[in-house]
Amino acid sequence: MLQFDQSFFQEEVREGFCIKPMMKRVWAAQMEVLARFDEVCRNNGIRYFADWGTLLGAVRHKGFVPWDDDMDIVMLRDDYQKFYKIASEQLPEGYDVANVHAYDDYQNAVVRVINSRVVSCEPERLREYHGCPYVVGIDIDILDYKSRNPEEDNLQLELLKIVLQSDDAVNGYEKGEITFEELRAFLSQLEGLCSYTFNYGKSLHQQIRVLGDYICMLYKDEDADEVQGPIYRIHHRSNYSMPKEWFSEAVYMPFEDIMELPVPKGYDSFLRLKYGDDYMTPTGQTTSHEYPFYSFQEKILAEFLIKNQLPGEPFDIDLKQYKDAIEL
Repeated sequence: MLQFDQSFFQEEVREGFCIKPMMKRVWAAQMEVLARFDEVCRNNGIRYFADWGTLLGAVRHKGFVPWDDDMDIVMLRDDYQKFYKIASEQLPEGYDVANVHAYDDYQNAVVRVINSRVVSCEPERLREYHGCPYVVGIDIDILDYKSRNPEEDNLQLELLKIVLQSDDAVNGYEKGEITFEELRAFLSQLEGLCSYTFNYGKSLHQQIRVLGDYICMLYKDEDADEVQGPIYRIHHRSNYSMPKEWFSEAVYMPFEDIMELPVPKGYDSFLRLKYGDDYMTPTGQTTSHEYPFYSFQEKILAEFLIKNQLPGEPFDIDLKQYKDAIEL
């Protein structure tokens, strides 16, 4: 278990941004999850690196970006597959790895390692995760190999685009915007292109997303000089590919004076690709999602506390704001 000075959990202003005590507890809980993940990886020779805001925070702030609320890592596909094969056996009891293969309603290309699936204020949970009752974890971004052949690279992206369109078509059918016959005609094109047969008795969304994941894996280490985020290239930036050499080894950097995080050898180039040449200068106090991410979980916890006549103060919750909306 990681050791924190109690002063870590106090409210603090960093770079003009106020970090509440519960966010500090969430940070600590996420670092605990990462520490357990790290143990599995070290014991099995599996590489991973800090990514996105966590990488930026390690380099620029020596810890969390003050207005960030999650932890991101990146793995090459080979390392992720090694990890996923042993995760259920070697991660602590109650942990889960959420991805498109495991859950038919999982929509994210990013994989999540979480410490639980339920909000809990049981004493043991609070002790282990520094007073954090929420489901917390780490996000894993997977980098796949990019073919050296431009035609093959383009074909892979075009197939992925059709997969994404197919998922949209299923959404359209569920909303009554297209008929089943129209949906089936659309999916038959994907079946022909990928030599795949859909099972209409099971989740089409999951089958499509799993197929997309396999298309991302088309090329192997020996086929490539670069790695990439194929879906990110389609949705956001077509140039999101980078030399494998950037990830050939790790450089360890201090994080919150609690642990050291592995960052890619090519972290400077990686951060310039992600955030621009001036990444060391903060440009604004914004996140890519609602802050804090646990807002919905707070409502669940508040309902439990009110129904059981328990105080909200230990969790920094003003229960008055919830009482009118909760039926006792």
